[in-house]
Amino acid sequence: MDTKDRRRFLSYLAGALGAMAATGAFWLRRQSESSGAYRIVDKRQLLTGGLGLFIALEPGVTKESLKDLGDSLRSEFQGQPNMVVTVFDDAEAAQTVRRGSRIVGEDLFQKALAHQVALYIKDSRTGRHVLTIFGESKEEVRYAAG
Repeated sequence: MDTKDRRRFLSYLAGALGAMAATGAFWLRRQSESSGAYRIVDKRQLLTGGLGLFIALEPGVTKESLKDLGDSLRSEFQGQPNMVVTVFDDAEAAQTVRRGSRIVGEDLFQKALAHQVALYIKDSRTGRHVLTIFGESKEEVRYAAG
């Protein structure tokens, strides 16, 4: 195998491993102590430092379960300076929103966005640390900075 073939093979291998990792991340399950399992649909490094996650829970999640999830996320990712976690009750909807309205179209995007049940934000620059729970009435759970 010459150098050109090796480069081509390594390029193919890197692409294949990336695709496998992306597929695997969709099915990765994390167990939170009090909130049950959640599925990480997408995980990104934030430009400001920290993590951005799209996660999916089982349909029909309660406000109390979402509050427990917020506490678990706070504990689990306390070492991260910044966090943005969008929480959905449907994994496909989370994936659709992650792709964006320009790619999937505005109608499909809005239908998927209706499955967002919460948003967890930790911002070390502003000190904002909050879990917003969506539903009939929006509720915010504020956490102490740090």
